[in-house]
Amino acid sequence: MIYISQNGENLGEFDESQVKSMLSEGKIDQEAYFWREGMGDWKPISDLELSEQPTETDKKDSLPFKRDKNLPTKTQVAFLEKRGISVSGLSKAQATDLVSQTKEQESLQKLEEQRQRDEENAKRKLENSKVTPKQLAYLDYHGIRYKKTINRAEASALIEKQRDRFRDSNWNRINHILYPDLYEYYGGSGRAQKEYEAAKTKLDELKKSHGSSVEEIEAAIEAIAEAKEALADDKLERSDTIDIWADDFSNDMYPNDPSIDTDQYFKVFKKPNKSQIKVILETFEDQYKFPSNIINVEQFFFIYYKLYPDAVKKGKKPRFTINQISVSKTYNGTASTKSSSFGGCIALIFKIFIIGIISIIAISIIAALFSSKR
Repeated sequence: MIYISQNGENLGEFDESQVKSMLSEGKIDQEAYFWREGMGDWKPISDLELSEQPTETDKKDSLPFKRDKNLPTKTQVAFLEKRGISVSGLSKAQATDLVSQTKEQESLQKLEEQRQRDEENAKRKLENSKVTPKQLAYLDYHGIRYKKTINRAEASALIEKQRDRFRDSNWNRINHILYPDLYEYYGGSGRAQKEYEAAKTKLDELKKSHGSSVEEIEAAIEAIAEAKEALADDKLERSDTIDIWADDFSNDMYPNDPSIDTDQYFKVFKKPNKSQIKVILETFEDQYKFPSNIINVEQFFFIYYKLYPDAVKKGKKPRFTINQISVSKTYNGTASTKSSSFGGCIALIFKIFIIGIISIIAISIIAALFSSKR
Protein backbone atom coordinates (compact mmCIF):
# COMPACT_ATOMS: atom_id res chain seq x y z
CA MET A 1 0.00 0.00 0.00
CA ILE A 2 1.08 3.58 -0.67
CA TYR A 3 0.40 6.53 1.64
CA ILE A 4 -0.10 9.90 -0.08
CA SER A 5 0.34 13.39 1.42
CA GLN A 6 -0.49 16.61 -0.47
CA ASN A 7 -0.35 20.23 0.73
CA GLY A 8 0.42 19.02 4.25
CA GLU A 9 -2.66 16.79 4.38
CA ASN A 10 -2.55 12.99 4.61
CA LEU A 11 -4.89 11.68 1.92
CA GLY A 12 -4.78 8.06 3.07
CA GLU A 13 -3.47 4.73 1.74
CA PHE A 14 -3.97 3.52 -1.82
CA ASP A 15 -2.90 0.68 -4.07
CA GLU A 16 -0.90 1.25 -7.25
CA SER A 17 -3.91 1.25 -9.56
CA GLN A 18 -5.60 3.91 -7.45
CA VAL A 19 -2.45 6.05 -7.38
CA LYS A 20 -2.12 5.77 -11.19
CA SER A 21 -5.75 6.71 -11.58
CA MET A 22 -5.39 9.69 -9.24
CA LEU A 23 -2.33 10.90 -11.13
CA SER A 24 -4.01 10.59 -14.52
CA GLU A 25 -7.15 12.39 -13.28
CA GLY A 26 -5.14 15.18 -11.67
CA LYS A 27 -6.38 14.49 -8.15
CA ILE A 28 -2.79 14.56 -6.98
CA ASP A 29 0.02 16.54 -8.59
CA GLN A 30 3.77 16.17 -8.86
CA GLU A 31 4.29 18.19 -5.69
CA ALA A 32 2.63 15.47 -3.55
CA TYR A 33 4.67 13.08 -1.34
CA PHE A 34 4.39 9.32 -0.81
CA TRP A 35 5.51 6.77 1.79
CA ARG A 36 5.32 3.02 1.74
CA GLU A 37 6.40 0.38 4.22
CA GLY A 38 10.18 0.03 4.51
CA MET A 39 10.93 3.71 3.60
CA GLY A 40 12.60 6.13 5.99
CA ASP A 41 11.29 9.55 4.97
CA TRP A 42 8.51 10.75 2.65
CA LYS A 43 9.61 11.25 -0.95
CA PRO A 44 8.24 13.27 -3.89
CA ILE A 45 5.58 11.44 -5.88
CA SER A 46 7.78 11.87 -8.96
CA ASP A 47 10.20 9.32 -7.41
CA LEU A 48 7.46 6.68 -7.15
CA GLU A 49 8.04 3.69 -9.43
CA LEU A 50 4.78 2.01 -10.33
CA SER A 51 4.44 -1.50 -11.71
CA GLU A 52 3.97 -1.79 -15.47
CA GLN A 53 1.64 -4.81 -14.98
CA PRO A 54 -1.92 -3.92 -15.97
CA THR A 55 -4.38 -3.72 -13.09
CA GLU A 56 -7.85 -5.25 -13.16
CA THR A 57 -9.25 -1.84 -14.03
CA ASP A 58 -6.75 -1.45 -16.89
CA LYS A 59 -7.71 -4.89 -18.18
CA LYS A 60 -11.38 -3.98 -18.19
CA ASP A 61 -10.68 -0.71 -19.99
CA SER A 62 -8.62 -2.48 -22.64
CA LEU A 63 -11.38 -4.92 -23.59
CA PRO A 64 -12.84 -4.30 -27.07
CA PHE A 65 -16.08 -2.27 -26.89
CA LYS A 66 -18.92 -2.75 -29.32
CA ARG A 67 -21.18 0.33 -29.55
CA ASP A 68 -24.89 -0.22 -29.85
CA LYS A 69 -25.94 1.07 -33.27
CA ASN A 70 -29.22 2.35 -31.84
CA LEU A 71 -27.43 4.73 -29.43
CA PRO A 72 -26.67 8.40 -30.40
CA THR A 73 -23.29 8.97 -32.05
CA LYS A 74 -20.47 10.82 -30.29
CA THR A 75 -21.01 13.82 -32.61
CA GLN A 76 -24.70 13.95 -31.72
CA VAL A 77 -23.98 13.65 -28.01
CA ALA A 78 -21.34 16.44 -28.15
CA PHE A 79 -23.68 18.71 -30.19
CA LEU A 80 -26.64 18.28 -27.83
CA GLU A 81 -24.71 18.38 -24.56
CA LYS A 82 -22.97 21.58 -25.66
CA ARG A 83 -26.43 23.16 -25.79
CA GLY A 84 -27.46 21.73 -22.43
CA ILE A 85 -29.75 19.06 -23.92
CA SER A 86 -29.75 15.68 -22.15
CA VAL A 87 -29.27 12.60 -24.38
CA SER A 88 -30.26 10.13 -21.67
CA GLY A 89 -32.67 7.51 -22.97
CA LEU A 90 -32.51 8.81 -26.57
CA SER A 91 -32.13 6.51 -29.53
CA LYS A 92 -29.98 7.41 -32.51
CA ALA A 93 -33.05 8.27 -34.59
CA GLN A 94 -34.44 10.52 -31.84
CA ALA A 95 -31.07 12.21 -31.46
CA THR A 96 -30.95 12.80 -35.24
CA ASP A 97 -34.38 14.47 -35.19
CA LEU A 98 -33.44 16.55 -32.14
CA VAL A 99 -30.18 17.74 -33.74
CA SER A 100 -32.05 18.65 -36.92
CA GLN A 101 -34.71 20.61 -34.99
CA THR A 102 -32.07 22.40 -32.92
CA LYS A 103 -30.10 23.46 -36.00
CA GLU A 104 -33.28 24.75 -37.65
CA GLN A 105 -34.22 26.77 -34.55
CA GLU A 106 -30.72 28.23 -34.33
CA SER A 107 -30.81 29.16 -38.02
CA LEU A 108 -34.16 30.94 -37.58
CA GLN A 109 -32.83 32.72 -34.49
CA LYS A 110 -29.78 33.95 -36.40
CA LEU A 111 -32.01 35.21 -39.22
CA GLU A 112 -34.20 37.07 -36.70
CA GLU A 113 -31.16 38.62 -35.01
CA GLN A 114 -29.81 39.70 -38.41
CA ARG A 115 -33.20 41.20 -39.30
CA GLN A 116 -33.24 43.18 -36.06
CA ARG A 117 -29.68 44.43 -36.70
CA ASP A 118 -30.62 45.46 -40.23
CA GLU A 119 -33.67 47.34 -38.94
CA GLU A 120 -31.57 49.11 -36.30
CA ASN A 121 -28.92 50.06 -38.86
CA ALA A 122 -31.60 51.34 -41.25
CA LYS A 123 -33.13 53.37 -38.42
CA ARG A 124 -29.76 54.91 -37.52
CA LYS A 125 -29.03 55.62 -41.16
CA LEU A 126 -32.38 57.37 -41.50
CA GLU A 127 -31.75 59.44 -38.38
CA ASN A 128 -28.29 60.36 -39.63
CA SER A 129 -29.71 61.36 -42.98
CA LYS A 130 -32.35 63.68 -41.47
CA VAL A 131 -31.65 67.38 -41.76
CA THR A 132 -30.89 68.85 -38.33
CA PRO A 133 -32.85 71.72 -36.74
CA LYS A 134 -29.65 73.80 -36.68
CA GLN A 135 -29.16 73.34 -40.41
CA LEU A 136 -32.75 74.46 -41.08
CA ALA A 137 -32.26 77.46 -38.76
CA TYR A 138 -29.12 78.50 -40.66
CA LEU A 139 -30.80 78.11 -44.05
CA ASP A 140 -33.91 80.04 -42.96
CA TYR A 141 -31.94 82.89 -41.37
CA HIS A 142 -29.79 83.37 -44.48
CA GLY A 143 -32.79 83.10 -46.83
CA ILE A 144 -31.33 80.08 -48.63
CA ARG A 145 -34.02 78.19 -50.53
CA TYR A 146 -34.21 74.41 -50.10
CA LYS A 147 -36.59 71.57 -50.93
CA LYS A 148 -38.86 70.07 -48.26
CA THR A 149 -37.25 66.65 -48.60
CA ILE A 150 -33.71 67.92 -48.05
CA ASN A 151 -31.48 65.58 -46.02
CA ARG A 152 -28.47 66.24 -43.82
CA ALA A 153 -25.83 65.74 -46.51
CA GLU A 154 -27.66 68.02 -48.98
CA ALA A 155 -28.10 70.69 -46.30
CA SER A 156 -24.39 70.53 -45.43
CA ALA A 157 -23.42 70.92 -49.09
CA LEU A 158 -25.84 73.84 -49.53
CA ILE A 159 -24.59 75.61 -46.41
CA GLU A 160 -20.97 75.14 -47.44
CA LYS A 161 -21.72 76.53 -50.91
CA GLN A 162 -23.49 79.62 -49.54
CA ARG A 163 -21.08 80.40 -46.71
CA ASP A 164 -20.12 84.04 -46.33
CA ARG A 165 -17.67 85.16 -43.70
CA PHE A 166 -19.34 88.43 -42.78
CA ARG A 167 -22.87 87.00 -42.79
CA ASP A 168 -21.67 84.10 -40.62
CA SER A 169 -20.09 86.57 -38.22
CA ASN A 170 -23.47 88.17 -37.61
CA TRP A 171 -25.17 84.74 -37.44
CA ASN A 172 -22.77 83.47 -34.80
CA ARG A 173 -23.41 86.63 -32.85
CA ILE A 174 -27.18 86.32 -32.63
CA ASN A 175 -28.14 82.65 -33.21
CA HIS A 176 -28.41 82.00 -29.46
CA ILE A 177 -30.90 84.87 -29.24
CA LEU A 178 -33.01 83.98 -32.29
CA TYR A 179 -33.01 80.23 -31.53
CA PRO A 180 -32.55 79.79 -27.75
CA ASP A 181 -33.77 76.18 -27.93
CA LEU A 182 -30.99 75.27 -30.38
CA TYR A 183 -28.11 77.51 -29.37
CA GLU A 184 -26.70 78.61 -26.07
CA TYR A 185 -23.78 80.89 -25.45
CA TYR A 186 -21.31 79.73 -22.83
CA GLY A 187 -18.76 82.50 -22.86
CA GLY A 188 -15.12 81.67 -23.44
CA SER A 189 -15.45 77.93 -22.68
CA GLY A 190 -17.59 77.27 -25.77
CA ARG A 191 -20.66 75.12 -26.34
CA ALA A 192 -18.68 72.19 -27.76
CA GLN A 193 -16.68 71.83 -24.54
CA LYS A 194 -19.90 71.76 -22.46
CA GLU A 195 -21.48 69.13 -24.70
CA TYR A 196 -18.33 66.97 -24.54
CA GLU A 197 -18.28 67.13 -20.72
CA ALA A 198 -22.02 66.34 -20.56
CA ALA A 199 -21.57 63.30 -22.83
CA LYS A 200 -18.74 61.95 -20.67
CA THR A 201 -20.79 62.47 -17.49
CA LYS A 202 -23.73 60.57 -19.00
CA LEU A 203 -21.51 57.62 -19.94
CA ASP A 204 -20.09 57.48 -16.40
CA GLU A 205 -23.62 57.43 -14.99
CA LEU A 206 -24.67 54.62 -17.35
CA LYS A 207 -21.64 52.54 -16.36
CA LYS A 208 -22.49 52.92 -12.67
CA SER A 209 -26.13 52.01 -13.28
CA HIS A 210 -26.67 48.22 -13.38
CA GLY A 211 -29.89 48.63 -15.39
CA SER A 212 -28.21 50.27 -18.41
CA SER A 213 -28.61 48.46 -21.71
CA VAL A 214 -25.84 47.85 -24.25
CA GLU A 215 -27.67 50.13 -26.71
CA GLU A 216 -27.69 53.02 -24.20
CA ILE A 217 -23.97 52.66 -23.53
CA GLU A 218 -23.19 52.43 -27.27
CA ALA A 219 -25.28 55.56 -27.91
CA ALA A 220 -23.42 57.40 -25.12
CA ILE A 221 -20.04 56.38 -26.57
CA GLU A 222 -21.18 57.59 -30.00
CA ALA A 223 -22.32 60.89 -28.44
CA ILE A 224 -18.85 61.35 -26.89
CA ALA A 225 -17.21 60.73 -30.27
CA GLU A 226 -19.50 63.30 -31.95
CA ALA A 227 -18.95 65.85 -29.16
CA LYS A 228 -15.18 65.30 -29.35
CA GLU A 229 -15.29 65.89 -33.11
CA ALA A 230 -17.38 69.04 -32.59
CA LEU A 231 -14.89 70.22 -29.97
CA ALA A 232 -12.02 69.72 -32.40
CA ASP A 233 -13.95 71.64 -35.07
CA ASP A 234 -14.68 74.41 -32.58
CA LYS A 235 -11.02 74.74 -31.63
CA LEU A 236 -10.05 74.73 -35.32
CA GLU A 237 -12.68 77.39 -36.08
CA ARG A 238 -11.46 79.59 -33.22
CA SER A 239 -7.91 79.14 -34.45
CA ASP A 240 -9.00 80.15 -37.97
CA THR A 241 -10.76 83.21 -36.53
CA ILE A 242 -7.55 84.34 -34.83
CA ASP A 243 -5.69 83.89 -38.14
CA ILE A 244 -8.31 85.97 -39.98
CA TRP A 245 -8.10 88.77 -37.40
CA ALA A 246 -4.30 88.79 -37.59
CA ASP A 247 -4.37 88.93 -41.40
CA ASP A 248 -6.96 91.74 -41.43
CA PHE A 249 -5.04 93.81 -38.92
CA SER A 250 -1.86 93.34 -40.93
CA ASN A 251 -3.77 94.78 -43.91
CA ASP A 252 -5.04 97.74 -41.85
CA MET A 253 -8.58 96.32 -41.76
CA TYR A 254 -10.87 95.77 -38.80
CA PRO A 255 -12.37 92.24 -38.98
CA ASN A 256 -15.93 93.19 -37.97
CA ASP A 257 -16.09 95.94 -40.58
CA PRO A 258 -13.34 96.35 -43.21
CA SER A 259 -14.63 99.85 -43.95
CA ILE A 260 -13.45 101.07 -40.53
CA ASP A 261 -10.29 103.13 -40.73
CA THR A 262 -7.81 101.56 -38.32
CA ASP A 263 -5.11 104.07 -39.26
CA GLN A 264 -5.84 106.27 -36.26
CA TYR A 265 -5.32 103.32 -33.92
CA PHE A 266 -2.17 101.96 -35.54
CA LYS A 267 -0.59 105.40 -35.31
CA VAL A 268 -0.81 104.92 -31.54
CA PHE A 269 -0.63 101.14 -31.10
CA LYS A 270 1.67 98.44 -32.36
CA LYS A 271 -0.22 95.80 -34.36
CA PRO A 272 -1.33 92.94 -32.09
CA ASN A 273 0.01 89.45 -32.71
CA LYS A 274 -2.08 86.26 -32.75
CA SER A 275 -1.58 85.38 -29.09
CA GLN A 276 -2.54 88.91 -28.01
CA ILE A 277 -5.65 88.86 -30.24
CA LYS A 278 -6.68 85.54 -28.69
CA VAL A 279 -6.33 86.90 -25.13
CA ILE A 280 -8.25 90.08 -26.02
CA LEU A 281 -11.17 88.15 -27.54
CA GLU A 282 -11.31 85.68 -24.64
CA THR A 283 -11.21 88.55 -22.13
CA PHE A 284 -14.11 90.21 -23.93
CA GLU A 285 -16.13 86.96 -23.85
CA ASP A 286 -15.40 86.31 -20.17
CA GLN A 287 -16.23 89.87 -19.07
CA TYR A 288 -19.28 90.58 -21.22
CA LYS A 289 -20.63 87.07 -21.93
CA PHE A 290 -20.98 87.87 -25.62
CA PRO A 291 -19.32 86.23 -28.64
CA SER A 292 -16.00 87.83 -29.41
CA ASN A 293 -17.13 88.79 -32.93
CA ILE A 294 -19.52 91.38 -31.46
CA ILE A 295 -16.62 93.46 -30.16
CA ASN A 296 -16.29 96.85 -31.86
CA VAL A 297 -13.07 98.57 -32.78
CA GLU A 298 -13.08 100.94 -29.81
CA GLN A 299 -13.73 98.13 -27.33
CA PHE A 300 -10.98 96.03 -28.91
CA PHE A 301 -8.31 98.70 -28.56
CA PHE A 302 -9.54 99.71 -25.11
CA ILE A 303 -9.05 96.14 -23.84
CA TYR A 304 -5.78 95.93 -25.81
CA TYR A 305 -4.55 99.01 -23.97
CA LYS A 306 -5.64 97.66 -20.57
CA LEU A 307 -3.98 94.27 -21.11
CA TYR A 308 -0.88 95.45 -22.98
CA PRO A 309 0.02 99.04 -22.01
CA ASP A 310 3.46 98.47 -23.55
CA ALA A 311 1.76 98.11 -26.94
CA VAL A 312 1.48 101.93 -27.11
CA LYS A 313 4.09 103.41 -29.41
CA LYS A 314 6.77 105.62 -27.94
CA GLY A 315 5.67 109.21 -27.54
CA LYS A 316 2.02 108.38 -28.22
CA LYS A 317 -0.90 108.55 -25.80
CA PRO A 318 -4.16 106.72 -26.50
CA ARG A 319 -7.38 108.73 -26.35
CA PHE A 320 -10.77 107.06 -26.19
CA THR A 321 -14.09 108.83 -26.73
CA ILE A 322 -15.52 106.60 -24.03
CA ASN A 323 -14.08 106.14 -20.55
CA GLN A 324 -16.20 103.16 -19.56
CA ILE A 325 -16.82 100.31 -21.99
CA SER A 326 -19.77 98.01 -21.36
CA VAL A 327 -22.03 95.84 -23.44
CA SER A 328 -25.79 96.11 -23.06
CA LYS A 329 -27.06 93.33 -20.79
CA THR A 330 -30.06 92.78 -23.04
CA TYR A 331 -29.33 92.33 -26.72
CA ASN A 332 -30.71 95.24 -28.76
CA GLY A 333 -29.30 94.41 -32.18
CA THR A 334 -25.83 95.91 -31.69
CA ALA A 335 -23.29 96.19 -28.93
CA SER A 336 -23.84 99.45 -27.05
CA THR A 337 -21.34 101.54 -25.14
CA LYS A 338 -21.68 104.34 -22.59
CA SER A 339 -20.05 107.68 -23.37
CA SER A 340 -19.45 110.46 -20.86
CA SER A 341 -16.34 112.29 -22.03
CA PHE A 342 -15.97 116.10 -22.19
CA GLY A 343 -14.68 115.79 -25.76
CA GLY A 344 -17.87 114.00 -26.75
CA CYS A 345 -20.02 116.83 -25.32
CA ILE A 346 -18.03 119.50 -27.21
CA ALA A 347 -18.46 117.55 -30.45
CA LEU A 348 -22.22 117.32 -29.90
CA ILE A 349 -22.53 121.10 -29.20
CA PHE A 350 -20.48 121.84 -32.34
CA LYS A 351 -22.77 119.66 -34.45
CA ILE A 352 -25.89 121.41 -33.08
CA PHE A 353 -24.29 124.81 -33.79
CA ILE A 354 -23.51 123.87 -37.42
CA ILE A 355 -27.01 122.49 -37.97
CA GLY A 356 -28.48 125.76 -36.55
CA ILE A 357 -26.42 127.95 -38.90
CA ILE A 358 -27.38 125.81 -41.92
CA SER A 359 -31.06 126.03 -40.94
CA ILE A 360 -30.91 129.86 -40.61
CA ILE A 361 -29.22 130.20 -44.01
CA ALA A 362 -31.79 127.89 -45.61
CA ILE A 363 -34.70 129.89 -44.12
CA SER A 364 -33.14 133.19 -45.28
CA ILE A 365 -32.79 131.90 -48.85
CA ILE A 366 -36.39 130.69 -48.95
CA ALA A 367 -37.64 134.05 -47.57
CA ALA A 368 -35.61 135.96 -50.17
CA LEU A 369 -37.11 133.86 -52.99
CA PHE A 370 -40.67 134.58 -51.84
CA SER A 371 -39.86 138.32 -51.53
CA SER A 372 -38.47 138.52 -55.10
CA LYS A 373 -41.61 136.88 -56.54
CA ARG A 374 -43.80 139.56 -54.94
